Amino acid sequence: MNKRLYTIFLISVFLLLPGFSTAAERIYNVLFVQSYAPETPWHNDLVRGLKDGFGESGLKVNITTEFLDANFWTYQSEKLIMRRFCERARERGTDLIVTVSDEAFHTLLTCGDSLALQLPVVFFNIKYPEGSLIDSLPNVCGYTANPDFGELLRQASRLFPTRTEVVCISDNSLLSSKGKDDFMNEWEGFVEEHPEYTVTFYNSQTDTTNKIIASTCYPRNTHKTLIIAPKWSSFMSFIGRNSKAPFFSCENLALTNGAFGAYDADSYASAHEVGRTAADVLRGKSPSEVGIIESPLKFMYDFKQLVFFKVDPKQASAIGGTIINEPYMEKYRMLYILLYSSILALLVFLISVAVSYKPS
Repeated sequence: MNKRLYTIFLISVFLLLPGFSTAAERIYNVLFVQSYAPETPWHNDLVRGLKDGFGESGLKVNITTEFLDANFWTYQSEKLIMRRFCERARERGTDLIVTVSDEAFHTLLTCGDSLALQLPVVFFNIKYPEGSLIDSLPNVCGYTANPDFGELLRQASRLFPTRTEVVCISDNSLLSSKGKDDFMNEWEGFVEEHPEYTVTFYNSQTDTTNKIIASTCYPRNTHKTLIIAPKWSSFMSFIGRNSKAPFFSCENLALTNGAFGAYDADSYASAHEVGRTAADVLRGKSPSEVGIIESPLKFMYDFKQLVFFKVDPKQASAIGGTIINEPYMEKYRMLYILLYSSILALLVFLISVAVSYKPS
């Protein structure tokens, strides 16, 4: 009798073990919606950071990345595209949604698909969060990267103290209008500290392109100019790549895309942190418990722009900032010098040994 019970017990254990193993090794499906196109700078850093964040948590995830391409489509088209994203996510059995930047998050919540209300949603790099909307949704949490145009202006003045004519270029989009209003609020405090500064506003949709180009791309008109872009766009990228005055932005996607510098959250670091937070949510932590967290911002500069405007990279680093797009030869110059010096010394030594050696 005891032997029979023991046999039944062993069989039960072997039958249950695969179930426990499957539960322990569950693979979660995550939808990652980016606001812009795949060609956007730092796309790979966002994906890599998110994967690494999940990886450190020990969870196994399948991340499907979708691109809203908000700089190309109208808002109505964006909502249609987002509904398609949600349909595909539903078919895959998605467990959680991650969005980056304002457009993806806002369109997800307003596209009319109920998936955004059924699943946990973790956002990051939002500049202008809609607090009342987020507070009403217990399944939503994430990270903001609030623009600070005052600090951006002060850093620009430290790098270019003789450029006292500020040009602000915006457009009619909602986020650009919010950015311009934010800039104007910060400008009042900045100009009290620096009364010698002036500002001129241009709108890329109401002012002529020739007028904007004349004020940004002609050397004789720009030797005292700093340019601020409240919202980066393909037009800003075109102007920035041809500008004879340095562009500054509060969006890291502007870097390597025409901007001299940006004051924003680091793409990889912020995505990595979101991956860890999203893993906690998948483990059962309530999004309302996570809440809204402000990401740390830092100054970042494009190395090629530093060279073009004859700014010493050491000077930029000394006053606070990270240099990106720097060639390895520049970044590790001292190591290369030491390596080549060591190789040269070794060759000289071997040659001297060979010359002094005389076989008997």
